[in-house]
Amino acid sequence: MFANKENNHFLEMIRKETPDALKLYHNWVYLYNNFDDIKDKCNGTITLKKLGLLFRIYNNAEDFSPDNYRLNENNISNYIRLGNKVTTFDRIFKCVIDIYDKMKVRIESSIPYVEGKAQNGYYYRMMRFNDPIIFSIGYRTNCCYRVLDYATKHIEHAALCRNGRILLLYNDKDEFVGFSHLKRNGEVLIANSVECINKTKDERTIEAFSSAIKDIVSITENNPEDKEPISLVCIGSKAYAKPDGREFPSNIKTPTIYEKDDGNYMFTDEYHINLDIIYQKDGLDLNNLKYGNPEVSYMDPRPKICSCNFRNSRAEDRKEALKVIDSIRYIHNGLGNTFIPCYEYSIISCIYNEDWYVLIATDGYIYGDYLDYDDRIKKEFDIALEKMYNEFGKTNGDELKRVRRFKCKEDL
Repeated sequence: MFANKENNHFLEMIRKETPDALKLYHNWVYLYNNFDDIKDKCNGTITLKKLGLLFRIYNNAEDFSPDNYRLNENNISNYIRLGNKVTTFDRIFKCVIDIYDKMKVRIESSIPYVEGKAQNGYYYRMMRFNDPIIFSIGYRTNCCYRVLDYATKHIEHAALCRNGRILLLYNDKDEFVGFSHLKRNGEVLIANSVECINKTKDERTIEAFSSAIKDIVSITENNPEDKEPISLVCIGSKAYAKPDGREFPSNIKTPTIYEKDDGNYMFTDEYHINLDIIYQKDGLDLNNLKYGNPEVSYMDPRPKICSCNFRNSRAEDRKEALKVIDSIRYIHNGLGNTFIPCYEYSIISCIYNEDWYVLIATDGYIYGDYLDYDDRIKKEFDIALEKMYNEFGKTNGDELKRVRRFKCKEDL
């Protein structure tokens, strides 16, 4: 595009002039070097409004606290900005963080975690309780699931209510292609709809959704602790993308969410006032459905435990470990604007998960810390600590020290 001297003089001219011209230069280079990524962020259609917003994002990245680092990953904060239709970014992100802080300590649901592969090669994966992707899926599917927009209460139900979850759908290249908001009331599971990328009905995405539903039903049926396993699955009749089904009988009261009278989730049943049945257990009497808040509790599987040798690992691996360490330090120390990130050259090796870490530092001490919202965290932490002790020896009086200020060697 600017491959010769005749064209390059334009960039040289604006690069040397006023601050506004310099910003124009940087924006143009950003557009030129990232066109495909920008087109993807704009859901395939680049408009001047979206481009102007992306330029502002590029020049003024959102500065999240260390414990909210995941909001800056996978373009989530960009999608939040691009999807905003109604208010200021400050209000949007304040609401996002309020919801996300509660998501990070959620540990159970009446709807089980599932993940798998449909026969057509598409994937389904239940959204983990603490996954901030929930704040981006509305924009990516061109639907109303956006914070402080029409469906804010729906987002809160899926993110925070024990009877709500989000099912994520991916194509055979593991690219996000859709989602469904699921709600459980006793033995009944209700889906609002299947929301597909760009509001385009995709039969392959619907097939993946159907495979996930079979998996969910099977897990509840085979769990002896689930006293009233899911026996009926319905979806909103007006959904533009849904599996084949039959209309719920008009002479029987239509199922709805358990929380229909809860002020926190007002009107979150409006997308399924009329329902289609897509699964019904043999012999189930629709006149005697069992409703209520299920006693059963399903937890997500724990994430994979990671390790990082800071002497011979990739920079990306060290960066991921430091994010976790700084996140936990920030939560426990509450240092606010005085917080100082870890100095990576003071660390020799680290074992960690998303909510705990154990490391050996250059001063010979073993440091570690963990969050305490899930009993499984402490068990993993103790095993990792023992492994670290066995590998490096119980130095300096066997005492475990917790990192408080970890910037340079002199701070240790």
